[in-house]
Amino acid sequence: EVIPSHNRLDYTFPHYNPNPEAMEMLHDMAATVRATGADFALGFDGDGDRCGVVDDEGEDIFADKVGVIMARDLSALYPNATFVADVKSTGLFASDPVLRQNGAKADYWKTGHSHMKR
Repeated sequence: EVIPSHNRLDYTFPHYNPNPEAMEMLHDMAATVRATGADFALGFDGDGDRCGVVDDEGEDIFADKVGVIMARDLSALYPNATFVADVKSTGLFASDPVLRQNGAKADYWKTGHSHMKR
């Protein structure tokens, strides 16, 4: 079941700036999770290339943690993989015990798609 929230297209963004890293958006998502008993919430920016995540208790899961969750699964499939992470990210990719156990390495690189795709 999907519980929609602010899902009508309106390019004036009447509720708040659609930035999944903005606390206002994350708090709104958390309130919806708590009010509805949802398993989690996903919130996207205006063009859909960034996603904010809130867990079943209404707690934020920031992007670096979401990345590590995905990297854990990928590192099991691709041992000794190198993951490229934004230089502004925390050190989770380099310090995560599951990634280390799977031989994964972290390469922290410049912010932005044009730099990452090198």
